Amino acid sequence: MLAQQHMLAVQELCTLQRTLACMVMAQGPTLVQPYSTADTSQTETPRLKIKKGSFLYQTHMARQKAFRRDMNQVLQQWRSEFALLKHQEGLRASRAAAEQRGASQTGETHQMLNQFTEELRRAELDEELAQIRLRKAQRIELKNAMLARREEKRRAALLEASRHWISRETLVDSINHALDNPKPFGFTSIIPKLGST
Repeated sequence: MLAQQHMLAVQELCTLQRTLACMVMAQGPTLVQPYSTADTSQTETPRLKIKKGSFLYQTHMARQKAFRRDMNQVLQQWRSEFALLKHQEGLRASRAAAEQRGASQTGETHQMLNQFTEELRRAELDEELAQIRLRKAQRIELKNAMLARREEKRRAALLEASRHWISRETLVDSINHALDNPKPFGFTSIIPKLGST
């Protein structure tokens, strides 16, 4: 849009210059005063000298003033658009930097979350292992307690049974008594006594 306005302003200026040149040519060669040979170069076009106060001069000055005003407006608009573009570019750059920081923070957050999850998993495994060890220790303790109770019952049973056992002296006396008073079983020989030799 600015480029179109600029092109229109340039076309209007060219039209104005052609109009001035035609008007000057129509009035005659008296208004045209060429530059001196010292000032001119082959690339420059000769300027027309218009009398101050003439209608042509006033029209030219009004159009030149309008052209300069339009050009200043266009330049101001270009400057504002350029400043706006720079500002938008700065915003984009800051937004991109913020997104980059956010992405890096997100990455760090994910890394911290993964690390926390790993630590939590390890803690849960440690707790599970501790519970397994505790259950195993409890089973071993229960088994040992059962074995101790069985051993105690066995000892108590043996002790109870030992109350009815015959002592060595009683056994020797019983054997001697049996030898002294034999009962016939159909044996033919006499069994000697244990205590006498």
